Amino acid sequence: MILQVQIEAVSTRKDRTYKIVLGSQELSPKDAAELFQLNNTLAYCYISPRQIQTDIMTEIDKASIDMVEQIKSPSKRLKAVMYLIWKEDNGGYDDFELYYRNEMEKIINHYKSKLD
Repeated sequence: MILQVQIEAVSTRKDRTYKIVLGSQELSPKDAAELFQLNNTLAYCYISPRQIQTDIMTEIDKASIDMVEQIKSPSKRLKAVMYLIWKEDNGGYDDFELYYRNEMEKIINHYKSKLD
């Protein structure tokens, strides 16, 4: 997701991290929903005072996918893959969480069947 933003505030925190407050213009409902889904997740941000060129965006996307794969836990990686599968074919589920819980139940039952 690429957003045009204005940096509204930068401050330091007690733990020596930084808080950056970004403001954007009105978002489409789809972009707003995607942004809210990112709340409290680790994300990567490229900040530039110039508009990002297409070839640079492609390189950023490649690099960020590699970085995310290295940081995510195996369970988060599995959920991300399941989400991509659901986006391609929702299997009759309009809600990803219902799809996810159903698929996880199948996986759990598969491994439970291996127990004595």
